[in-house]
Amino acid sequence: MKSTITNDMIQQLQLLAAGRLRGAGKAAVETALERDADLAATYEVVKSLVKTGRRYRGERLRNVAAELAQNMFRDLRAREGNARIPRGVRVYDSQGMPLPEGVRPSAVETRSLRFRFDGVETELTVYPLTPDSIEVIGQINGLDSSADVVVELRQGRRTFRSRADECGLFRFPRVPQGSYTVSVRQGDVIAGVFELTT
Repeated sequence: MKSTITNDMIQQLQLLAAGRLRGAGKAAVETALERDADLAATYEVVKSLVKTGRRYRGERLRNVAAELAQNMFRDLRAREGNARIPRGVRVYDSQGMPLPEGVRPSAVETRSLRFRFDGVETELTVYPLTPDSIEVIGQINGLDSSADVVVELRQGRRTFRSRADECGLFRFPRVPQGSYTVSVRQGDVIAGVFELTT
């Protein structure tokens, strides 16, 4: 099935979330939202970004929101290529987000990310340990907690594995910085895949 998520549709979702879409255009977008679950999920994120943007009317936040929307769009496009393995869509990335007023920056910059695929949400926190290594701690929500769930970080020929506990928590205590393909496996089945760059 061809995705209805185009650059034009994302602009229409922004207008709808801001309350600036009217008449036939509004009706067409609302109909598309009813028919396409991926589009509806994208709209929820866009709506949240528009709401946040109203609170922080800064250029920096608009740029961060635009970058997150572009990353989501790229992830959604990648999903179209392989229907057998669910591709994760990045729905949150703390990198570049401005701190709330009065909050001091921490000495070590951590990064929080959230990915979704087929009703499953994976939250990650990336902690820098050294200039060349990181710690990754995460939680998977939406998979059967009694099943054996393993998270794999793959970088070229190297693969790092961590078994999730009964609460879906997992940890990679020290891995090299870089780009990874992350696979979430439930037993012998790949439940989802997404890309992580640290």
